[in-house]
Amino acid sequence: MPPKDQDEWIDTLQSFPDPSHVKEKFESVSHAFNLGGNGPRFMQDLSCSDGKTQPIETLVIGMPGENTLKLNGDFFQKRKTVENLCPACAAMALMTLQINGPPGGVGHRTGLRGAGPLTSVIMGNTLAETLWLNILPRNEFFMGLEAEQKNSIQDIFPWMGPLRTSEGGPAGLSTGISDVSQLQMFWGMGRRILLDTDVMHDTVCSICGEKTQNGISSLKTKPYGIRYDESWRHVLTPYYKSGNDILPVHLQRDGITYRHWLGLVQNDSEGGREIARVVQRFRNIQPLLWGLLPQVPRLWAFGYDFENVKARCWYDSIMPLIYIDESIRERYETAIAQVIRASDFVKDTLHGAVKDALYSPEKGEKAGKAPSKNQKNPKSFPIVKNRFWSETEPLFYGTADELKKALEAGEAVDAVKRNWIRKVRERALALFDFYSQAQYVDEYRPEAIVAARKRLSLTVSPNAPKLMKLLGLSKEVKT
Repeated sequence: MPPKDQDEWIDTLQSFPDPSHVKEKFESVSHAFNLGGNGPRFMQDLSCSDGKTQPIETLVIGMPGENTLKLNGDFFQKRKTVENLCPACAAMALMTLQINGPPGGVGHRTGLRGAGPLTSVIMGNTLAETLWLNILPRNEFFMGLEAEQKNSIQDIFPWMGPLRTSEGGPAGLSTGISDVSQLQMFWGMGRRILLDTDVMHDTVCSICGEKTQNGISSLKTKPYGIRYDESWRHVLTPYYKSGNDILPVHLQRDGITYRHWLGLVQNDSEGGREIARVVQRFRNIQPLLWGLLPQVPRLWAFGYDFENVKARCWYDSIMPLIYIDESIRERYETAIAQVIRASDFVKDTLHGAVKDALYSPEKGEKAGKAPSKNQKNPKSFPIVKNRFWSETEPLFYGTADELKKALEAGEAVDAVKRNWIRKVRERALALFDFYSQAQYVDEYRPEAIVAARKRLSLTVSPNAPKLMKLLGLSKEVKT
């Protein structure tokens, strides 16, 4: 039900269509969403009927794979804890796997955006409003010439016709935005899977716990599903430049914090990151929506963090989409970028100080001497970094609000930035004291702790050269 242009999009946001009209539209494609039966099956490949049989738990992200089971490494997620799925949970697990696309061994392709893509969604007051806020008008969604656009049902839903499989290794067939409908970005099939819906039984679903007469306990699979090339630009995902390539952003083990503001809420030209197309469009038309939405709309970012095939974590975060008048937007976004990059510098400085306090050689110790097993210097303390980002997040949003007010009032923002330094310094020193065990300074590594704290204190201060450069500040002259 795509709106043809921006005017129709706004009209629909103000008055959603009658439910009967929506139902009628959905019924025109309902045959593409059959989970079983003799015809095409939702996100499945019928040619897998002679494929390798797998237990249904392989459909669920996070469950142990073949190699984990072989090595007896299923410590946290035990084997045979997901033995049966009801049709509803099977459909959700199938779509989750296809969309997030972790690799599954030789030939088992990742999803259209690779493994663990970051998704960003603008949130409304209701489900319908949230859906509509993330739909682009037809004239903005499709790229290329209208006459060349493919719109057959099998070009949109790849399971409705012969699958464009990718046998042949690196030389196998790839699929770009000109080969199929661009709407296929929502229905990608990197995996070839066929649920064993012909052999269903009475059971209890291992996920939702409901009784079902149609329990599914196995599936069949083959390698070499659709291989999507780099021409795709998913409208809900931010992208970044890597050499000559533009790639979708993927989740990392440090989660989603305000450090991702650059590339999620505003473009980051210095870092080569572009916000999702739906977010960019919303920021551009936000003044036209005044009174139709909450005063401060929100952005929901989420996704899996994968290490190869292993799902390490699921992250999500909600950020405000603060409206900034065009007259001050450039200066505001510059100041915000400065604060975020300065935060990253403080985080690294704090992390280095904690490592020095705990592991740098004390007076009398031979520099370069190999540490004992108990004193081995780790490469990283993720908890220090994560706590810094989480505990300075309220400070960041408070500073963002102060920057906006100062610019709207025509005032300089230097005082706001210096106030941020003083407050972030307090938090960094408090975290250092906690993790360096500074309370035991008289009996435990006193020289290393004192020296590391002094360096941190001097490096994170209102007149510290590096911070002033990052924030665009000149040295404060006291009168």
